[in-house]
Amino acid sequence: MSGGRRTRGRLLFVVVPQVYFLSHRLPLALAAARDGWEVHLATAPGEGGDEITRRGIVLHRVPLHRAIASPVQELRSLGALVRLCRALRPALVHAVSVKGVVLGGVAARMLGIPAVLMKGGMGTAVTEPGAANRLARVAIRAGVRVGLGGRAALVVYNPDEADEVASTGWMRSRTLVVAGSGVDCQAFHPTPEPPPPVTVTLPARMLRSKGVEDFVAAARLLAARGVRARFVLAGGADPGNATAIAPGELEGGRGRGWWNGWATAPTCPPCWRAATWCAFPAAARRACPRRSPRPRPRAAPS
Repeated sequence: MSGGRRTRGRLLFVVVPQVYFLSHRLPLALAAARDGWEVHLATAPGEGGDEITRRGIVLHRVPLHRAIASPVQELRSLGALVRLCRALRPALVHAVSVKGVVLGGVAARMLGIPAVLMKGGMGTAVTEPGAANRLARVAIRAGVRVGLGGRAALVVYNPDEADEVASTGWMRSRTLVVAGSGVDCQAFHPTPEPPPPVTVTLPARMLRSKGVEDFVAAARLLAARGVRARFVLAGGADPGNATAIAPGELEGGRGRGWWNGWATAPTCPPCWRAATWCAFPAAARRACPRRSPRPRPRAAPS
């Protein structure tokens, strides 16, 4: 029971970091709540949860680590999720990201709970070179095989991800490829072209794996050739990512026309309205859950 009315059951989201839940999964969680589900979120400690609890979602702090931690730490995280699931007895677990697929999927399988697992992107360990990442890939593939067993279904954003998971022995018949997390058509609709000069925007976190360095190099090259255009990086820093670019590395372009600084998520709508073109120079296989790689009519938030 929740608020004196019967619910369809408890739905437990497992998402790290919390900001990803707010940007990508919150509409789904709210829709589930409207449909009668009692919605819970398991996420890492240390992040502000006022927005989550204000929406009526029950927040649980679990010792989850976004980056790959030591085996001992990962086992502690798994144990904490198992204890939480045993206490809540959710009707469904919805885990997001590679870490969520492994830990949330394994916890759900251990307790016989149905799970919908969303592997949103290949992850740095899969896309980046290095001995540590090679070892991480072995561990991730083993964890994915276990997590995807039992009563689980998998959702991915593109065929590359489906092929990657299929290489672990997972049945493709239980994998659904969707085009992304969706767009609010009430907020995004066609708008007039912005005035000159042409503005090219890269909406992404400031990561090497997102192609930020290639974007800046192209901007420098065109500026040297006298091309009159603005190149805008629209996205925040992500210090927890192995391919993160420190803010100081990009400061040299401010105020010089070819790079206009970055915007954090709350200020992205003005960037979209001002953009003539959108660039996606990803340096590795990426999910693009909130951006479409296909040409379409220009749309921006009202």
